[in-house]
Amino acid sequence: MYTYSHNAEPTHAKFVDYQMSTWTSPAVDLSYFIIANASVEIVLKPEIMLEEYFKTLCETLATLGHDHLCPPKEYLYDQYDKRCKFGIIVGLVVRCFTFKQNSKVDSSGADSNKKNLSYFTDSYKKDMKKMLPYFVQRGWL
Repeated sequence: MYTYSHNAEPTHAKFVDYQMSTWTSPAVDLSYFIIANASVEIVLKPEIMLEEYFKTLCETLATLGHDHLCPPKEYLYDQYDKRCKFGIIVGLVVRCFTFKQNSKVDSSGADSNKKNLSYFTDSYKKDMKKMLPYFVQRGWL
């Protein structure tokens, strides 16, 4: 969504995320996406994804003729640091299911593998041992 000047030139841009209807920073989605889906190495170095996101955002805005709407990179990093707690809470829950091993889900969404009902697999626990101290160090937990 754009705000236009009296000359019909865009002056501000807002991104709408229909998955979660709330007014927030893109850093919330980035933190959730990174923590729920990325390898532990990326979770521990989110700058890799943040750099790519920022680069792509600015290139896209420039292609559309709105490069003046690209925020400062420091703003993105600051927002990620301030808003990462949501990504941690939701991302770690989703990660249980995303990386669950030996799971067979039927069409109803039920896990048909009744032998292993724990979503805290050994690999999940191993990842948590690496990620949780990092989250504490950053002041997010």
